[in-house]
Amino acid sequence: ERCLFHHVCGMALASYSTSESDDNILLAAVNQINLGGPAAVQDTSQSSNIAKVNLRAGQKAMVMSDFGAAYSYFNHGISFLQEGHWQEHYDLSLRLFELAAKCALAIGDLANSKLHSEQVMKEARSFEDALNVMYISTCALAYSSGLPDSVQNSIGVLTKLGIDLQESRSTEACVQETITLLTSRTDEEILNTRQM
Repeated sequence: ERCLFHHVCGMALASYSTSESDDNILLAAVNQINLGGPAAVQDTSQSSNIAKVNLRAGQKAMVMSDFGAAYSYFNHGISFLQEGHWQEHYDLSLRLFELAAKCALAIGDLANSKLHSEQVMKEARSFEDALNVMYISTCALAYSSGLPDSVQNSIGVLTKLGIDLQESRSTEACVQETITLLTSRTDEEILNTRQM
């Protein structure tokens, strides 16, 4: 009964938060809906709308650099999705899982970042759709002391994008290329080059 009360209050508030300008009402509405949880949803057709509102709330939280709250919103949004959501609500599912992976990484939850990333890679309809989570996965590997694997993943992704890193070049060839680049510039140009 309490869950239903939270859900009803949240849905009433959500109807007032349709404008992009009132973040406080949006966040209050979503918090109430999430307290009610997926079990309080009486009309399953509302589920995708609730997931969308959680997506909006999560994006607002990211803008405010509150990645913990953002992750919670995205995770709640995922919990409201119905079975078959990857077929019926592909873009929404992709966005929720992708941003959940990104926020999980930001808060140091590498296990959940990996789980959400793997889900996207499994369900992605194209290489481009999975590209963001490939980047997130590569970063997660680097953060978890898996730098060699991270580099290998990066090289694999770049190769699929048609970028050849010319791994077979020798150290001498790299040094010679650097010398050639440096000798073609004046000292003034080198000193005024922006640091990367």
